[in-house]
Amino acid sequence: MVVRDLAIRVLTMAGGLVLAIILGPAAFGVWAVGLGLVAALQAVTRSGLGASLLRRAEPPTQSELNAVFTSQIWFGLAVATTGLAIVFGLLPALGTDAREAEAICLALLALPISAPRVAPACVLERELQYVPLSIMDVSEQLALYVVAVSLAALGAGIWSLAPAACVSAAAGVAAGLAVSPVRVRPTRRLGVLRGIWRFGAAFQISESLYAVRDGGLNLLLLMFAGSHVTGVWALAQRLLVAPVVLFQTVGRVGFVAFSRVVTREEDERQAQRVLGITALAAAALLATVVGSAPALVGGVLGHEWDGVVVPVTLAAAGWMMLGPLWVALWGLVQARGDLRGPLLGGAVQLAVLWTAAIALAPRFGAEAIGAAFLCALLATGTVLYVNSRRIVTLRLRTLALAGTIAAVAAAVGRAVAEQMPTLTGLPLAAGAALAVWAVLAIVLMPRDLHRLASEAGVAKRLRWRGSAQL
Repeated sequence: MVVRDLAIRVLTMAGGLVLAIILGPAAFGVWAVGLGLVAALQAVTRSGLGASLLRRAEPPTQSELNAVFTSQIWFGLAVATTGLAIVFGLLPALGTDAREAEAICLALLALPISAPRVAPACVLERELQYVPLSIMDVSEQLALYVVAVSLAALGAGIWSLAPAACVSAAAGVAAGLAVSPVRVRPTRRLGVLRGIWRFGAAFQISESLYAVRDGGLNLLLLMFAGSHVTGVWALAQRLLVAPVVLFQTVGRVGFVAFSRVVTREEDERQAQRVLGITALAAAALLATVVGSAPALVGGVLGHEWDGVVVPVTLAAAGWMMLGPLWVALWGLVQARGDLRGPLLGGAVQLAVLWTAAIALAPRFGAEAIGAAFLCALLATGTVLYVNSRRIVTLRLRTLALAGTIAAVAAAVGRAVAEQMPTLTGLPLAAGAALAVWAVLAIVLMPRDLHRLASEAGVAKRLRWRGSAQL
């Protein structure tokens, strides 16, 4: 499921690249602010209560699903109505130029549209039915970029955001109705949620911190550093979508899986296994992106995007250190009801990145945000690791080896890309990085490489006898 979901998400990344080329850094920055705002608010509506229903042993009742749906649709309507009133009523009355705000605010209509998606997603995830969940996610992404790219190509510019966001939300709901028998309807009986609201609220705050971090960061960059810097940073984030989706997908599976594990020994064994597999896979993805970045800019995006190379390199280094550790521990600590590490980690990231956006980005641009992102992720990894030691003790040698492999492979790919910063150099740089990754993985991490191949379903096809007993 992870490989299939990852492959499809990488394809949708092409839509973001095409959109960046059409819009240019400034307009793409505004577009990214709007999309980040919608994503942050959707994270608020989709997490929390649903996670409480996932975590407990009893399956959710129809009354609970109806109550979750009702609470989410009311939240979406309240946020969208408030935003529209401010942007289309208050700001014009104050004489403020609200053109960009209007384009962004219209996208909030996607919030109530997406509310019916959560109940079927919750039931499917409890049953570990990740293929239908992937269909829902992919339907949203494909609809988003098909509509956005089409309208942008016709000259809609930033006004392509709202229709794309609304169609994307509708596509996710339609896919959920198609792949799940779960149906929901509004109800007045919200009292059935009393038993799960406490954990749900804490979980929702934890999840929302990261969405608010990104949405708020883009908004602050737009306000203090300008749309060009915002667009460059937004594209840097888009280039790293493949490893980030890997972390999100495996972490989501881990939360459900760890909820069914009861012993510390099994926790540690599973967490260590996840750390090794994820770190090695992340090394391949991050080394490929970082190594081929100059060729991607020179051969595909154009030199107006030259500023994206350094930020994407710094952000990738941060993800290499935090991502695998986060995947191995995030689902475990939340399954145990311990939200202190994720909450504190999210708060640290938010504080570091927002401070950098206000104080450093106006002078140093997107490079400052890349450096701040690296520092924030390292701090988060430290907090999460220290906080989780009461539950499990992980051996970090695996992460250090994977980081070394990623750094060497990226350096080789970068050397090729800088010699050939063209479309032809792009596959050569990516291929060089992957070749070095494969050689070093065989030498330094054969056991984890065998596990990764087994999870990907290629070990038998390759007749790999590989490392020892797993």
